[in-house]
Amino acid sequence: MRRRIWGTAAVLALVTGLVPVTSAQAAAAHRPGPLPLERLFDNRAVSDDARPAAADFDGSGGSL
Repeated sequence: MRRRIWGTAAVLALVTGLVPVTSAQAAAAHRPGPLPLERLFDNRAVSDDARPAAADFDGSGGSL
């Protein structure tokens, strides 16, 4: 009985140690590349008062 407890504890410790490594490798593989700066500084959030629909602050058509 004592051998079974130690075997179970060893298996649980091994599995617990491997889960973060596997998760970190999976998360790093799906990361997209960086966006070009031109897309980040396009100044589309601000529009003329006469044409508020010309701006797109949040990707849904909101403007300042």
